[in-house]
Amino acid sequence: MNIKKILILAIIFSFLCWAPILAADPAVIKLDNPLTIQTDSPAVLIGYVIQAVLSIVGGIALVMMVYGGFQWLTAAGNEEKVKSGTQTMLWSAIGLILVFSSYIIAKTVLGVIYG
Repeated sequence: MNIKKILILAIIFSFLCWAPILAADPAVIKLDNPLTIQTDSPAVLIGYVIQAVLSIVGGIALVMMVYGGFQWLTAAGNEEKVKSGTQTMLWSAIGLILVFSSYIIAKTVLGVIYG
């Protein structure tokens, strides 16, 4: 293919991709701002903060689980690397259990306090 055909195909493809977006009615599309918290209750605000922190910590624990599995799989028979990968996966599993249990405890306590 020569450059002219590639350029024409790229223009046609980009037009076909953008056509539904350009033809959409702006009055129908409504996007809410996820950063606005409209609440007067401190329990809801504390719940959002706890949920965000536990999500980040849970994500880190999940990444560590994958890293431990990668260490274990690429050990190539080296006992130290196998042990290191196994320990990393074990401690990240314990971390995930702690994250889930702390979320349940926090949700229960806040539910009891603020009903």
